[in-house]
Amino acid sequence: MGSEPYNSLLRDRYADIKPMDARTFYTISCGKGIIKPHTPPTGVIFSDSSFLRIFEKWAVRDNNLLVYSYHYQIPHDISIRYDKDSERVAPDHPEHHLQTSGLGKRIRLPTGEVRCEEVLQLIFEQFVGPKQTAAG
Repeated sequence: MGSEPYNSLLRDRYADIKPMDARTFYTISCGKGIIKPHTPPTGVIFSDSSFLRIFEKWAVRDNNLLVYSYHYQIPHDISIRYDKDSERVAPDHPEHHLQTSGLGKRIRLPTGEVRCEEVLQLIFEQFVGPKQTAAG
């Protein structure tokens, strides 16, 4: 995904890799803060000012993805967030789930495990990709 035509759709991008306890965990994050409808773009910022905030927590020992949150926000419009939250699993809180502003905070739709690359592909194909740019 780092090639054209997708790369030209990015306005800004960076990632921070931080060891939490160098022997057990590390995190990958891009973007900061709590996201509200009027939050200024943070994280991976696309050419239309929409943005993706990324958080991943990985186990060093087996390189296992333990926790993730991929929050995509269209300023003053919709948001979509994929989460893996193993610690809060309940009937109304699946481990892997999708939340969207259109359904409200309390609705969590079950999903399988999602990776950041899949979320980026969704964003490029459905929201800011070449097809949407040509149609807009």
